[in-house]
Amino acid sequence: MQITLIGIIVYLFGSVILFRGRIVTMLAFVLLCSLVGGSAAMIMTSLGGSSIPPGQLALFFLCLRIMMQKGALPTIHLALRANIWFILFAAYGVAGAMILPRIFAGKIDVAPMKIVRLQNLLDSFPLAFSSQNITTAFYIVGSALFAIFTFVAVRQPGGAVRVVKISTIIALVHAGLGFASVMLPHDLWLTATSIFRNGSYAQTDQSIGGFIRMSGIMPEPSSYAAFAFCWFVFMVELWLRDINGRWTGCAAAALAAALIISTSSTAYACMAIYALILIIRLIIFPGCFTSGKVAWLVSVAAITAIAVALLMAVQPALAAELIDLLAKLTVEKGDSESGLQRAFWARQGFDAFYASYGLGVGPGSFRSSSNVTAIIGSMGVIGCISFCCYLVMIFGPLRNSTYMAPLDPVDGVGVAASWAAIGTLIVGALISPTPDPGTTFAMFAGIALSLRSLRVVWVATPGDVRIGPRLVRRVDPVRHVAGA
Repeated sequence: MQITLIGIIVYLFGSVILFRGRIVTMLAFVLLCSLVGGSAAMIMTSLGGSSIPPGQLALFFLCLRIMMQKGALPTIHLALRANIWFILFAAYGVAGAMILPRIFAGKIDVAPMKIVRLQNLLDSFPLAFSSQNITTAFYIVGSALFAIFTFVAVRQPGGAVRVVKISTIIALVHAGLGFASVMLPHDLWLTATSIFRNGSYAQTDQSIGGFIRMSGIMPEPSSYAAFAFCWFVFMVELWLRDINGRWTGCAAAALAAALIISTSSTAYACMAIYALILIIRLIIFPGCFTSGKVAWLVSVAAITAIAVALLMAVQPALAAELIDLLAKLTVEKGDSESGLQRAFWARQGFDAFYASYGLGVGPGSFRSSSNVTAIIGSMGVIGCISFCCYLVMIFGPLRNSTYMAPLDPVDGVGVAASWAAIGTLIVGALISPTPDPGTTFAMFAGIALSLRSLRVVWVATPGDVRIGPRLVRRVDPVRHVAGA
């Protein structure tokens, strides 16, 4: 095991907060560490050089800080009960990663997670147990722990307020890093950010038709867009519920601009899906948004359309280049070599499912291009059922607050987090190579389950309920939030 400079920094800050800070401060630190998702805090040389991201190391300190808190056991019990389906998912994933590749070894050919030799894009090799099974199982367990301890941390006094504030900062910083990566001289940017690009991931710097693709400090444009989209959904959902509306609205606008300029097909596909979801929600539940929010959304769409029309009229040559770039990233991508390779990887999930009689061949046994087919092929029927049940618990499809703005702002933060968790799955369904839903999903899931399961207790003291500086509700008597 080798610890990096970033790992040392995380260790020092984590140690200080562990003994001097509160649980919600440690949670904020963990969330900030997610900004450097393309970095490695530690490199596991014994597992083929697999990287441990800073967020996973910071999670270790969050676990310790919660364990040090007196009276934390009842809340931990609540967290375990609320995340029981994710725990079952992770438990089957660990068992499957250790056992299933050995049972079905050599039965089918797959494209492994870590390809050492590759002669053509559709190469495959006999199924076999490898260090990637251990690594993927470790990541799934880390995601489950992330959801559990995020649940506990958000239950602390001021947890919802801190989540909104730190999330806004993360969104604005991530957007700013993206703009900087395309506006500053490229060589200067790569030199300045090389410290953050030390992971064992594929660190790529792509350009198409002379356009530098936005990647910020992430390994590649698609990972930058994936992270940006998840936080974009969270900011939009908070803004729609008027929670710290000025700042969440600005953050949503900044991320939207970054996603549009990013030249990432992942960004365009995800934004199109989310826009369709918003339209469907507006049609089925016409009262879910206030008239002011609808007017803002329509105005932004109209201004964007007018700007595009003006660009095509004033600069037809530039417009033609942009249209050609967009075509390469969308309609033409399916017929490209990478598109054919990704389709082949996705089909492996179904092949593995049938070959394993619905048991799965174990997480980390093959590379997919979709989280959906990765779960189907790696974890079979048990993994699919447990994960779907967990999604139902997070999203609450039969709850009115899922679609309508709740009166309680704390519940509103939880609902926004549930939509953001769905947003991470939209991304995962398009690009994720593993069955691990990821720490970003787990974090939003933990927030959603924690805040949406709170009950309101009425006491006879008047006061205010506040979530951010822009939303203050005067209640008499005041509403205090307690555990369910």
